[in-house]
Amino acid sequence: MINSNQKLIAWLILVSLAIVWGSSFIIMKRGLEVFSPLQIGAIRVSLAYFTLLPFALKHLFLVSRQKYFVLFLSGSVGILIPAFLFPLAQTRLESAITGILNSLTPLFTLLLGILFFHFQSNLLQVLGIILGLVGALLMMMENILGGISFNFYAIWVLLATFCYAINVNLIKTYLQNIKSLHIGSLALFFVGPIAVFFIFYLEVPKTYYAHSNSNLILFYLVILAVLGTAIASIFYNRLVQISSVIFASSVTYLIPVVALIWGWLDGEQFLWSHYLGTIIILTGIYLVTLRVTKDQ
Repeated sequence: MINSNQKLIAWLILVSLAIVWGSSFIIMKRGLEVFSPLQIGAIRVSLAYFTLLPFALKHLFLVSRQKYFVLFLSGSVGILIPAFLFPLAQTRLESAITGILNSLTPLFTLLLGILFFHFQSNLLQVLGIILGLVGALLMMMENILGGISFNFYAIWVLLATFCYAINVNLIKTYLQNIKSLHIGSLALFFVGPIAVFFIFYLEVPKTYYAHSNSNLILFYLVILAVLGTAIASIFYNRLVQISSVIFASSVTYLIPVVALIWGWLDGEQFLWSHYLGTIIILTGIYLVTLRVTKDQ
């Protein structure tokens, strides 16, 4: 049982995480006004890397060296690759649509768990995965010259959520006994230098000095990296500790809501298929997590 103060703290953290993570897609959209998709990814990971570097250096030798390669894989699929894929998708995809498709992560996590990590599942969960994929197809629809077509840039988002799902299964299978803060900081420690290399390879400083509004856009990206990538992971781990896995996972339902609100405020256009796809995806997530909720 948790006391009333912990309940209040848990709700404050949950809402804060939903706002931060749900806002990350509109921030990436703003970042594209100055920087290329690959530059945004490099900036985001580099800033997060330097933010958590003190924690990584402190705990580097407290973790078995046998775990280093798994931590590198975790950093690659859980942080580095998605950081490049999301802004790449948003060059042709509305930020709200990206945020909604991001919620497919629990479905892909279960799917990979069933196929490769011996997870047990039931019929409702399989149905949830199917519904999620159907909803994703609806979210890929766009209106071009009065006709309906598929926006294949959404595939980059699906690949990013697939990477997140791989990361979750890696952590559950191989890093279960390592503290979450250690996982996050050390995963960034091993992939951060790659992002720093791309900062210079992609000539980020040159791009920065070439635009008059670079300071404001860079400020947005600092918020994205420090709050959305580094600090948010720490608070999410704290949320799990003082509440439950089910309560913490409910942020999955709130992120699309925040992303949609930002999309509406920014004048983004939505089709009927987008609203229907959102409902179907969230229904699929509910079915996937239903058995876990009952077990709790």
